[in-house]
Parts: sequence; C-alpha cells; structure tokens
Amino acid sequence: MNCRSRNFLVVGATPILTWMRRCPVRRWSVAMLTAGSIPLAGCSSGTTSSAHTAPSANVSESFPSYSEAAARLKPCHSVSTVKLSSIIEKPVSIDSTGNIGQKPFLSSGPVLPKVWIATCNWTIPAYPTTSLYLQMELAPSPADALTDFDGMRSKMGIKQSVSREAGYGEEAVFSADSHGNSLIIIRQGAEIFNLQLNSTSQPAPPETGRMKMARSIARLIMQSQ
Repeated sequence: MNCRSRNFLVVGATPILTWMRRCPVRRWSVAMLTAGSIPLAGCSSGTTSSAHTAPSANVSESFPSYSEAAARLKPCHSVSTVKLSSIIEKPVSIDSTGNIGQKPFLSSGPVLPKVWIATCNWTIPAYPTTSLYLQMELAPSPADALTDFDGMRSKMGIKQSVSREAGYGEEAVFSADSHGNSLIIIRQGAEIFNLQLNSTSQPAPPETGRMKMARSIARLIMQSQ
C-alpha cells in the first residue's frame, strides 16, 4: 500500500507507536474521547479534529491560559525545514493538510485530566511511508509534567531507562524498535516533547540511522525553547 505511516495509538491526545496501522498519505486525524479513554488514530478525509474547540470556561485560573500555551507550544516552528532536510538528507516540508493541531488545543494527558497539546507532522516526499511527528504538551506545573511524563512512559510500555543528557531537557527516554523506528520523549519544566520518526516500508531512511536523526532533531528542538 502506497501510504505514509500514521502509526499511533492515542492516550488522550498522546500518540503511541504501534507500527501496525496505516493511513493514506497526508490525511489523518485524531478522534478525541473523554479524559482517560484510549481512542485510536485512524484514517480520515483530513478534516480538523473535533478536539479543536475553544478553551472551556471552567478551566482553573491556575491552569495555563490559551495565550500562554500558544506562545510556548509552536511545534512546526521548533526546527526549520532547511535543518530537517539537512538531517534527513531529503527535502522536508510541513504537512499542513494532515496536521492535527499546530495550534494548542485542550485535551487529557496520559494521566492528567487536562493539558494543552500542539502537534506537527512533516512530509518527506522521497520517503512516502515515513512519518516525522512532534507533539508538545504543556502541563499546569513542572510537577504535573513529571506525572504525565511517567504516565506516558508507562502507558506506552517503554522499558528504556530515563536519561539525563545535556541538550535533552531535564530527562528523556530514547526508544527504538527492531525496525529502527524511533521515539524520543523529553521533559523540560512544565512541557513534554514527544518526537517520532518511523517508516512502514521502503524507500525509507536507513533503519540504523533513524535514532541518530531523531536525536539530532530533538536537540535542535530543545535549543529553540
């Protein structure tokens, strides 16, 4: 099947790699359910997700405002397409059709009842079944971000230990499967960064090089914060 991977199992609005599902190129969305539920990411006509609603009027005053979230969560602008193209060694562009939320929207986190989330997906025409995806999450506080960071790792079944490396936030996990698909989750203050680089078929970036690419991209993203 000539399609690019959208291989995410979703907790709240947090994608989890399954590497088992496929969706048509440049067309995908996330169906949002109630907090704590686990919907599946599926193929769609590319319409905007129903999760993109105005902030609820009963959001606590202690919770970050939409304006604060919008100022901090800019996934598509976190790294330039020029730099991405240099790392991937192929032209890269922002997937404006398939993106599910470049602007922040309010959703449930892996553990928290509500967080701000913004996402970006990039296309690599030379690798039509390769997905380069970034999700940014803003929690109410650094302590809440740690709670969701641990909850995300648990729900995603990540067994790799937490690393503390300069340039990768306060803590991070670097996870790869047997096919070279890569996942990096980083916590920095009240924010969580979830970067995924995975392919379902050839042509694709070399399996042995995807984690190196993902790490380079993640480092650039953190430098922009």
